[in-house]
Amino acid sequence: MRTESATRAAREVELEREIARLEDDRLRTCDREADANRRAQDSEALLARTRITVEELRKQLSQTEIAQALAAAQLAQATKERNELQREKEAAAEARRRKANDRRKTATLGHCRGRTTSAPRPRFTSFPESVNR
Repeated sequence: MRTESATRAAREVELEREIARLEDDRLRTCDREADANRRAQDSEALLARTRITVEELRKQLSQTEIAQALAAAQLAQATKERNELQREKEAAAEARRRKANDRRKTATLGHCRGRTTSAPRPRFTSFPESVNR
């Protein structure tokens, strides 16, 4: 009987150790599962924040594209106005050149409206006294 008791006692000790090991494994598994659940929740929260950020960035991109289109239209309009003003300026300069050339041509032909190059005429204010007698 003693051997049976000793065998039973040894078996009990062995089973208690096995139970303790299994309980430790179960606790470690629960801890790993809890950590995995926390990481999954953190990842889901990060994914939700990322989706919100992506949507905000899409809106900003859309607004930026609209602003870029408006700026391009304003630039085209400003360039058009600048070109028109430059053409007007060049036309005015050409008209001034033509007018100056026309004046030079008339001056060289002798049709100048200004002073003549001939000698000035004498001006008499009164007759000499010898003529009155």
